Amino acid sequence: IEGCNNEYRIFHKNFTLDLMNNASKEHTSCEGDLEWDETREEQRGLGWIEALRCRICGLNTNKVKLYQEDTNSPAKSGRKYAVPNLGLQVGLTHTRIGNTQLRTILASIGIPPPSLSSLQSAANKVNVMIEQLNEQDMESQRNDIKRVNNIKGNRNSGIAVESDSCYNIPIAFGGNR
Repeated sequence: IEGCNNEYRIFHKNFTLDLMNNASKEHTSCEGDLEWDETREEQRGLGWIEALRCRICGLNTNKVKLYQEDTNSPAKSGRKYAVPNLGLQVGLTHTRIGNTQLRTILASIGIPPPSLSSLQSAANKVNVMIEQLNEQDMESQRNDIKRVNNIKGNRNSGIAVESDSCYNIPIAFGGNR
């Protein structure tokens, strides 16, 4: 097996099926096999934009994004993030490994790793989203405490609350094991 056909890729199942089905409908008058068009593929972190071609009849399909795009972001110039790239960064915030170690793991299992700049860009976006969610969560908790204090009749006594100084850090990560 030659070239990129010996690699593993992460594709959205339904988008890949659509690409294959549309290509097979276009490719009815030829006995040749369809193959990935490596000259026109584009990597977007873990996502891929792919096309198919036939060496015999010269059929070239349109390029198709085989990943979902993030539609929750406010409109801005430039391309939208691939959902797997954002999910990856969310997952990394819950582990001890970083982008460099992740690239090593992906390369070790035959998945072309995203560039460090692509990973960092997605991390920056996710970190802002996590910070916003954390602030919303803390505001909601403060409002709940105020509501409970009002029900108890403690309207002017402030908010009685006790907290740990670390946010969302498992006890197993402590230094004394």
